[in-house]
Parts: sequence; structure tokens; C-alpha cells
Amino acid sequence: MGDPPADHRRTNHNNIHVRTGKEEGTITSLPTDHMRRAAMLLGSRRKVKQKIRVPDDLQQRLNDACTDTLVETNAQTVSENLENLRARFAVHRRRWIWELLQNAADATIPAKGKNRVSIRIEQGKLIFSHDGSAFSLKQISHLIYHGSTKQEDEGKGGKFGTGFLTIHLVSPKVRVIGILEDGDARQHFDFVLDRSGDTAAIRQNMQEARACLERSLCAGNGEREFSTVFECELNSDAQSVVESGLAELERDLPYVLAAVTEFDEIKVERLGSEILWRRLEPRSPNFETVAESASVTVVDIARQEVRIPSRESVGDGELVRVALVGNCRDGAAVVLVLVELGLDLVAGAARAVALRVAALADEAGRDAV
Repeated sequence: MGDPPADHRRTNHNNIHVRTGKEEGTITSLPTDHMRRAAMLLGSRRKVKQKIRVPDDLQQRLNDACTDTLVETNAQTVSENLENLRARFAVHRRRWIWELLQNAADATIPAKGKNRVSIRIEQGKLIFSHDGSAFSLKQISHLIYHGSTKQEDEGKGGKFGTGFLTIHLVSPKVRVIGILEDGDARQHFDFVLDRSGDTAAIRQNMQEARACLERSLCAGNGEREFSTVFECELNSDAQSVVESGLAELERDLPYVLAAVTEFDEIKVERLGSEILWRRLEPRSPNFETVAESASVTVVDIARQEVRIPSRESVGDGELVRVALVGNCRDGAAVVLVLVELGLDLVAGAARAVALRVAALADEAGRDAV
């Protein structure tokens, strides 16, 4: 056989001799077995990089399994927490009212700065209402599936965590009426939150509450008097729980309205009467405070009682004057409640307490050193 063309003559097993118009040279290739291995490795790398497609039905089943696990875990937590609350019923039987008030205070719309609360007992029902902000998507999810919003609501107590479960000491079923807000969209809703039964029942009730929420969503007609309503059916046992909670609330309302600036008024309707407590503008007494930690603020709380349904006033009303000494927000405060006393007398009493608070602070500082 003749020689191969001069411009493409193989010189040995692994080399190719080439000639161009100007130059001539040799290109060295890999041995054949090395080329084979390189090709195999390259093919393996391409297979690794290739995206593995998961069948759609498997992906859906995996998502469903994850959701079921999370719901079941939360249902177990709710069941265990309710069991612990019932085991210490005597301790927690009045806590429900303070949890509802805390949630109302946290829901205060910043632009308004004030929130109104209404508590009614009528036809065997407890109805707690406030005119705070609408629910966010995350808040309504926490309400249904349980869990505190402390992480997203910095500086607040956190909504719908373990404390909120105390409302179910009043009734296992709570009707929730409110507004869901997502961006510019506002939808009214009305559903029942049921925490009765064992873990399996609570789990099922969570899913039913979500389905009921979705069915109830509607645009709504006009503004409601209150943006959020919690409604509980009362049996004979629950009546005593509610009465004890409201009795404690009425005793402490002057303190609450003076210290919690988010509240403008709190109204309680029961036993044929309506009692309205309103927070008036605070005033500062005319003397120099001893220390910043012992600052004094005086708040007047107006109390008016009317009979239902005649709306006839009971007496001329009552003015409760409250002196706040110290910082209530940080828990370092003394509160004086003085009825029908002039501002000068309040100032004098508050100053005496302020002096004592400052002295105690100094003593605590020296002991710490």
C-alpha cells in the first residue's frame, strides 16, 4: 500500500504528524486506554450533574407527609399544654382574661395608638371584642395551628401561644370573627376553633378550622364596630370561671388602664349592667422627681355604670386617680390608687413613695457591690 498523504501521516500509535502550508509538527495524543477512562469519567460527571426528576405524585405525597407531621406535632403540644393547665386549674382559672387583654394590647394599631375593649356576658355566652389591627397570614396560622408570634412581634408578649390556650378553660370551642389582611386585600372571616378531645381529635379540628376559615372569607360590607371577636359558649362550670376572672378584672382595672397606655376604654356588660372605664389624659405632679427610675405620672380613670336595657346611669360616676411611680414597662413600679383626692394630695403621696423607691434602689445597688 502507498504512503498516506504527506499532510496527514500517522507516525506511531499515539502521535499524529501534521503539515500545514508553512509548518510541520507532531501532536501527542493520550494512550487509547487513558482516553477510554477519561471518556468514562466525563460521562459519570455528566450523569451526576443531570437533575433527577422526582415523580409528581411522590413529591405531593412527601409534601403531605411533612404537613401531617407538623400538624400532628402541634396537636400533641396543644393536648399536653391543655392537660397541664387543667391539672393546675385553680392557678390558671382567672388567667384567660389577662391573656385576651394582652393580645388586644399587642393588636393596637400604631397609627391610632389606642384600643377599645368590650367584654359581654349574654345568653350563656362570653363575648370579648377589640378594635385592634387585622390578622396577618402568619397570625391566623398561629391561631389555628398553635404557636406564639413572639419572634415576629418584637417587644410584644406574643400572640396565640400557650397563654392563649387558657381561653379554652372557659370553653373548648371558641368562635373567632375577624379580618384577614394580606397587602391591600382585606377579607372578613368567621370560624370555630375547637380544642376538644384527644390529640387525634385536635389534629382533625385544626384542619377543619382552616377549611372553615377559607370557606368564610368574604369582602365584607362596611366597617365593623370591633375588628376582632372571640365568643365562647358557657356551661355551668364555665360560669364560675368567667365570674371569678371578671371580678378580678374589675378590681384591677384602674391599674390596667393607668399602666397599659394602649387601652383607651374597657367596657364590661353583665348582670343587667354596663360598666365603662375610660382612661383620661395623664398629668404630671408639680415637683421634681428624686430619680429617673422614680418618675411619677398621674392618670385619672373615669368609671360610669348604667343599667341595661334602660341605659339609666347609676350615680354620678366615679373618678379614680392613679399615681404611677417608676417604670411600669420594666416591672419596677409602685402604683397608688386614690379616690376623690386632689392632685396636690396625690403628688405628696406619690413623692413619698418615690423617695422610698429611690432609697430601695440605692440599697440594692450597694448590696450588689
